[in-house]
Amino acid sequence: MADLSAQLPTLIWGIYFEGWNPAEPTWERKKRDFVISVRNSFGYEAEIDIDKAIAAVFKLLDRHIS
Repeated sequence: MADLSAQLPTLIWGIYFEGWNPAEPTWERKKRDFVISVRNSFGYEAEIDIDKAIAAVFKLLDRHIS
């Protein structure tokens, strides 16, 4: 996580770590939980395929972050 965060622009880095407390244990997340979290954060738009949107973001990150 530290390697990834070091490559992020400052604004994105701040969003990435907002509210993160390293002393708190992490929890296991399932894909369904992640998709629901993204949908809840950005609202529901019937014409947007949330799975395609998530895939596009990860493709972008894969292309720009080593």
